[in-house]
Amino acid sequence: MANDIVSINVSTQFAPIPNNLQKTGAFVSQGGTSTSQGTLTLLTQTSDLTPVLAQAIAITTMTWASNLVSVTLASPHGITTGETVSWTIQGVVPTGYNSASIAVTATGPNTFTYPLSIDPGTVTTQGQALPASASEIQAMANTYFAQGSGNAVYVLELGIGNPGDGVTYLTSWIASNLNRIYGFMVPRSWATEPSYPALVSAQAGNTALTYFFTTFNASNYAANVPNFQFKSAFNFIEGQTVPATEFSVASVFYTILNRSPSNVNKVPPLQYAFLVGVTVGTWTGAQRAAFKSLYLNYADTGAEGGITNTILKGGVLGSSLFFNFWYATDWVIINMHVQLANAIINGSNTTVNPLYYNQQGIDRLQAVAQGVMNSGVAFGLLLAGASVSAVDFVTYTTNNPSDYADGEYDGLSGSAIPQNGFTHITFNLVVSDLVTGS
Repeated sequence: MANDIVSINVSTQFAPIPNNLQKTGAFVSQGGTSTSQGTLTLLTQTSDLTPVLAQAIAITTMTWASNLVSVTLASPHGITTGETVSWTIQGVVPTGYNSASIAVTATGPNTFTYPLSIDPGTVTTQGQALPASASEIQAMANTYFAQGSGNAVYVLELGIGNPGDGVTYLTSWIASNLNRIYGFMVPRSWATEPSYPALVSAQAGNTALTYFFTTFNASNYAANVPNFQFKSAFNFIEGQTVPATEFSVASVFYTILNRSPSNVNKVPPLQYAFLVGVTVGTWTGAQRAAFKSLYLNYADTGAEGGITNTILKGGVLGSSLFFNFWYATDWVIINMHVQLANAIINGSNTTVNPLYYNQQGIDRLQAVAQGVMNSGVAFGLLLAGASVSAVDFVTYTTNNPSDYADGEYDGLSGSAIPQNGFTHITFNLVVSDLVTGS
């Protein structure tokens, strides 16, 4: 009103929406679902997988000859003729024809062959066939949601094919969807795929925000884990007697993705995390030493601490650093980007307190960045003392005169040390038979 003593001007300021990249993961499927290639399906519980899981195809004929089984299906299998992929054969009598995962080679749209050295005899009951990826994806979901239901996860369908086909497609998908998914849990068969290490290596940069969770076993780890000594590789070896319904590394996958750093939900070390529904392997001392030297993670018992739970041993990435080191670094990268951009956008949309390129503006941005560091400390990600510095306005513009005209300022920098946990404790005890009186 014209006669009012006081007039109020209102400017709006919007808080940033939290970036949930570090809570985003995907099970990699190769024909395990009925969805089209490149489809992301969100799972909030195990049962969400059922409607999209690939269905078995009825076998119409099956014969054995010269160490080779020839199979005809009731409908097309989708495998490119001449290509070899892993499939499941089930429900056949005699049971010698059945296999949870066998390499089949397509000979036509609805026919394939697979090797079998012993003749099981004439088939009396025709069974079914389906991509082995279907049971593997189901096992991933079983183990993942056995840890809890606090964090959803995606299934990324790459289409039916061999491991090399999958690597090629995922490489292209990531390039088109950069920073869409934080972690990929890949099929077991990728551990020995020659083209796969290059994909993992391509995401190993200090500012890359992509990780690959790869499963090895007792027969392939020694020859293949050395190919994955990258920051982007979380390498895990399964126990020798893991059932078909379990995918062990999915337990760690959930533990990482379920984190929600805050003042009341601090981030603990990963190296001895509890794992639910995971089979512990039987390993010798020499094997355990080899795992440690290769930065290879595995499940073990908590018996040393008087705990019956299964725990993770390792907690490291292929580059030797603990996962929490890079998790904390990624958190700073993500949140620093969001908070600084938010401050600049809000500062450009207020008439009360605009953000200008001057000393006060630099001080405000430094304070925002320091706030991110302080949160990192409070959330259990960084050691106390994480700091941000800024080159003052006069010095910076004097040394970089063209930057002021462009609105460019590159004078902010920070220093932080990610939090770590204990892995080994030595206690020194001195005992004596010397008794002294008072």
